[in-house]
Amino acid sequence: FFQSVTLRTAGFASFDQAGLTEGGKAVSILFMLVGGSSGSTAGGAKTVTIMVLLLFIGTRLRGRTTVTVFKRSVLPEKVMDAMMIVSVMVGLSLFGAIVICTPSPVSFLDGLFEAVSALATVGVTAGATVSLSIPAQLLMILFILGKGKFHIKEYKKDTLFIVLSGVAMGTSWMFLYEAYQQIGVSLSSLLYYCGPVIVMILSPLIFREKLTAPKLFGFATVLVGIFLVNGNATQSSSNPWGLFCGAMSAVMYFFMVTLN
Repeated sequence: FFQSVTLRTAGFASFDQAGLTEGGKAVSILFMLVGGSSGSTAGGAKTVTIMVLLLFIGTRLRGRTTVTVFKRSVLPEKVMDAMMIVSVMVGLSLFGAIVICTPSPVSFLDGLFEAVSALATVGVTAGATVSLSIPAQLLMILFILGKGKFHIKEYKKDTLFIVLSGVAMGTSWMFLYEAYQQIGVSLSSLLYYCGPVIVMILSPLIFREKLTAPKLFGFATVLVGIFLVNGNATQSSSNPWGLFCGAMSAVMYFFMVTLN
């Protein structure tokens, strides 16, 4: 489970990716291409884009022309955007793999793994990075730098919040990785993703939002889930520093989201 999440978000390698079988690497490549959800800092084509593309394929297989979901139609422009994004991602990945493999002593699958990891801004490696030639390394750098643009001049008033948000994100990851070392991946990750729950709890005070019944139900469900999944681990853990780091990673996650 953690592997499927980290390949679409932070790229934290909990084990040596070079030990994956060819099938495991292929599945990992698919996860990295899909990426995270819209609005997040994750890379990839995004889950919503992939879902729109799958809905379009299902619609055409049924002989229909209009893509609908939950009794709502998807604009044809959005469908074309999804097809364009996925096509460009796949095309650049294949092109990058070819460029990487041609001058470097790596297999095509490992080259594709490295190219997709750079293009989707994941950061994991199958062990081929050290064997890449200078042109292949430059290509990976271009993939990473070409993912976005800087808009500081357009949002001068928000510069302070952007900087503080970045500091909060970096601090959150520092606490999270220390928690990984102290109390393990499962409990640390669960504590880390309590950050959005804190945002939801404090939203009436910070954002003047109303706590509706669905929000309260979701909050209660999260608390019950935390207790059921890791209740024993929390009680049996004799490492207060690890628990503190996990909790602080969630707090810094809260500040990152709030400042954004």
